[in-house]
Amino acid sequence: KILALKILPGPLPRLQKMAKKDEKAALVDMPQQPLRFRRWWLRRISAVVCAAAFGTGAVYGLRFYHIFSRGMKYMHNQQLQAVAVGNFTLNGRVLQWYVLNDAVMGGHSSSELQSGLSRTGWHADPKGLTFSGTISTKDGGFASCTTLDQTLDLPPSIVGFKISATTDGQLYKFTLKTSDSVWEPVWQMDMPALSLERGVRHDFFLPFSSFRASRMGQAVGGHRLTPERIRSIGINLALIDTAGDPNPHFGDGPFAMTLHSIQAVANAPILLAAPTNVASSFATSISSRASADVPANATNAMLPPVTLATFDGSATSREWRVTNDPVMGGRSTSSFVTDGRVGRFAGACAIVPFLHAPGFCKISAASGSFADASAFIVGALHITLRTSTPGYGGFKVAFSADHMPTPRGTYRHGAPSFKADFHAPSSVSSAIEWVTVRVPFDSFSVDWSEFTGSCKSRDPDGTQHVCCSLEHPAVCPRAEHLRSLRSLSVWAEGEEGAFDIELQSIAVGQ
Repeated sequence: KILALKILPGPLPRLQKMAKKDEKAALVDMPQQPLRFRRWWLRRISAVVCAAAFGTGAVYGLRFYHIFSRGMKYMHNQQLQAVAVGNFTLNGRVLQWYVLNDAVMGGHSSSELQSGLSRTGWHADPKGLTFSGTISTKDGGFASCTTLDQTLDLPPSIVGFKISATTDGQLYKFTLKTSDSVWEPVWQMDMPALSLERGVRHDFFLPFSSFRASRMGQAVGGHRLTPERIRSIGINLALIDTAGDPNPHFGDGPFAMTLHSIQAVANAPILLAAPTNVASSFATSISSRASADVPANATNAMLPPVTLATFDGSATSREWRVTNDPVMGGRSTSSFVTDGRVGRFAGACAIVPFLHAPGFCKISAASGSFADASAFIVGALHITLRTSTPGYGGFKVAFSADHMPTPRGTYRHGAPSFKADFHAPSSVSSAIEWVTVRVPFDSFSVDWSEFTGSCKSRDPDGTQHVCCSLEHPAVCPRAEHLRSLRSLSVWAEGEEGAFDIELQSIAVGQ
């Protein structure tokens, strides 16, 4: 305050003079003028702060407006270039395609659409659509193609799309849009793992239940995909996958993939391994190992699912045994009962004292023989269930067969099995609604940790377990395993808490 009195001009000469002689006396002697001066000073400081904040906000606002306007202009120009490529229609509507790259946000990736041979040398179906280009991770990192927004009038009975595609081994996403607004979410789904096989054509079923809503690359909840609202489809190659995790196959350089066909499906089809060599042969992969022993009649046929277990007393009903972690010093408890229609598995997974980690509860069935399910090696296990604990994250399912591969690690206390996580949809908030959960076979791994039940874990001795992938095909199930099934088991493992799940059936299908 004294410093301000000394250096600031104004109608306060007496105060300035007194401040030089006796600064303390000046403030005591003149209580009113310093108060007015302080208010005058605070008003000016507030004005400066507000002006600075407004100026900064205006700069960022103008910058955002400039980027957004440039992006919208780019999108509009790309839409004007939309053309029909290949023989693609949906519900009788001709699909017109255009590319949309990270240039929309200042990036440098490029792409093109065409039929036949692309500029990258990628040999494609002359009747299909080849999406190719070059990815640059500088200031961006994605390339995509999409169809022009139009009313497709898909009936509500549609459950997904059947597509045929050949990729260069990178992880692509299939996208759906229900609005032309940039503020509405885009629905996306990672292409199945078999698409990572370079140069091999595969048929896939993409169920609507597997698509996830996202906005500006971020997952959003509270939305429901209905087929009658779908207005366009697309393909995306980006830095992150549908779950928001880094895309391990993504990087700078060329890319190319071909979409051969697409059709809407009213009932989930059974698509079997029938690879067609489009380019040079690809070395060891899940598909080549799996399809080598698929029956000769396993083409893209529409086959009914194979039921492995029911709980209604029929021929597919089985005897189930409960096993909890007290066998290894744990404190988890569970029970399993049947009422003639369903089986109820309930209990609580607790911390194992000497491990300081959650233990396990499981039910297993090894009685009788199982049907040959080898035709569905590129499909999934289907579990029809309902649960009052949909938030419990420790549910797992496993199966064993003849000629099982040997898992890693030294901590093994039983026969090896293929195991995978499964989750009840979050929309199931009570024990009333029955749902069928699909667990793809390429999500199963024989190399799971006995400490956590996960194939992503590292054991205390340093052993790193691995999941099924093109890099680790030896841990994946093959058709020969589905032909010689020996046991099934359902687990609550690796997460502390209560669980309660009712099972109606376990089957194998697409």
